[in-house]
Amino acid sequence: MATQEPERSTAADNLWNTNPDLHTNEILNNIKAGASRGTSGPSMSYMLAPFAALLVKLSRDADATATKTLTVTNRLYWLTWALLALTFFLFAKEAMQFYEDDYLPYHQSEKANQNTAIKNHPAGNGGIGIIRPAPANPGAGPG
Repeated sequence: MATQEPERSTAADNLWNTNPDLHTNEILNNIKAGASRGTSGPSMSYMLAPFAALLVKLSRDADATATKTLTVTNRLYWLTWALLALTFFLFAKEAMQFYEDDYLPYHQSEKANQNTAIKNHPAGNGGIGIIRPAPANPGAGPG
């Protein structure tokens, strides 16, 4: 939205108090003054112009507030998505660390136990599967 520059005050604005760029309290004071201007009683014509200026001022303020609210809402929306992505990233990282710290050592120690069992297997030679021939004279050792 394009920002509007405040219109310059003219003599007619000052006469009828229709300048919407005045402070809200000043506009309200102009409405009060217009209400008490009539000799026989409150005159509606003196109150109408400052009231219109008040409506224009409040409309501009509401538009500015809506724009700020929309901007903050959009930032909050994208911040929520960024935090959600960060949460998923940290969850995945923690799951991988849990897998590496708790699951892998258990299975690695289980494999180590299997390797020890294979090395101690009666087939000998570290469990590679090579069968040595039996010695020709079992009572006589090598040499």
